[in-house]
Amino acid sequence: MIKLDPQMISYTLVPATSSPPNTKSYRVINDMPQIPKAVHDAKVTIEIELTDFENGVEALVHAPLGIVQKGDWKIEGKEATVLPTIAAELNSGSLFIWAINGYFVGIAAVQPMYGQFSDIYGRRWPMLISVAIFALGSGLCGGATSTVMLIAARVVQGLGAGGIFALVEIIVADLVPLRERQQFMAAIQAFFALGTFVGPVIGGTIVTSWLSFFLPVYFQVLLEVTPEMSGAYLLATVIPLMPAAMFGGWYITKTGRYKPALIAGWVSFSLAAGLFTTLDSTSSPGKWIVFQAFGGIGGGLILTTTIPAIQGSLEEKDVGLATAIWSFVRSLGTIWGGAIPAVIFSSRFDELSYRISDPAVRSLLERGGAYEHAIASFTQSFNDNPILKAQIIDVYTEALKRVWQVLIAFTLAEYGLKVKEKDEDGV
Repeated sequence: MIKLDPQMISYTLVPATSSPPNTKSYRVINDMPQIPKAVHDAKVTIEIELTDFENGVEALVHAPLGIVQKGDWKIEGKEATVLPTIAAELNSGSLFIWAINGYFVGIAAVQPMYGQFSDIYGRRWPMLISVAIFALGSGLCGGATSTVMLIAARVVQGLGAGGIFALVEIIVADLVPLRERQQFMAAIQAFFALGTFVGPVIGGTIVTSWLSFFLPVYFQVLLEVTPEMSGAYLLATVIPLMPAAMFGGWYITKTGRYKPALIAGWVSFSLAAGLFTTLDSTSSPGKWIVFQAFGGIGGGLILTTTIPAIQGSLEEKDVGLATAIWSFVRSLGTIWGGAIPAVIFSSRFDELSYRISDPAVRSLLERGGAYEHAIASFTQSFNDNPILKAQIIDVYTEALKRVWQVLIAFTLAEYGLKVKEKDEDGV
């Protein structure tokens, strides 16, 4: 059964050309007054005036939603690869992490509110307002002249993105039955893929907070490439992510089960984290491409198989609020996913900084300075002192290795929780 929210789209119902015996049948026509309350409360069948329902929904609803989400992910993606350069330009020091976390704090702060507002006022206006706020924050980010201004602008950007994330999933939940929902979400995420294919070349991508915060560090410091090239290298994660996400949606639609795909996603992601610990400045492209592919496949499967576990046991009236709360919890996880590896990286770097023989360079890179200077031009400035350069790269390598080691622990813990989770009855 397809539920159409009268507050979300305008339509009226008129008698259909034919209807089954003992039922009232109506036909949806756009741009007409709202459905009468007497009819809204009755049990009716609805004939939608589209020759192909699935193609119509994708064209009229999912493509615009995907475009909105694409803009959000693409702008966030640029931040990942160019943040070291931005931090150096603005002399951010240890405040660099808040250019990321400020955004996710803004997202987390408003997501439950958007869910409640959309239940009261419908879906249209909260979505339009959230897009407008996001656009305002993006403009402020572009004009930022100091670290504090950048962080404040990122918070504004997050206030809009919180509504975009929550409402896209709520709108799909309104229109599509649970079993088919993730297949349609995968179609929307294809537009996200379009943004991330373009975004990395001009700035970067975000796949998970952990990977997109520190893979660019590896590329720019150990492999000594530009921010643009590090973004291009991240395509090895992005390209397999979306086919995996679409496969996850198809699998749920076909089988009605999400747990096997979710477990497979965490296994693949755990494998990627383990393989990342072997990367160093001499690793071949074949290694970091294949390793990222495992991460992309795992991330894609996780992307489309988490929400059915929450929505599957709920009544339709609770789906909007529950989806917003789930988005809120996910955003909290993203905040920690940026903060935890940043602390681990800085702490491990400071712990090993004694290996750098030059006191001035050592002082420059301690207490958060290592991330601020995680750009190729910094390491290349020591080309005339190969011993000192090798010392710096060695400490960066070990600090990154500790980040990946802790990530392994997190992914294995999540895998264990999913294995012990009660089997679903089907969605």
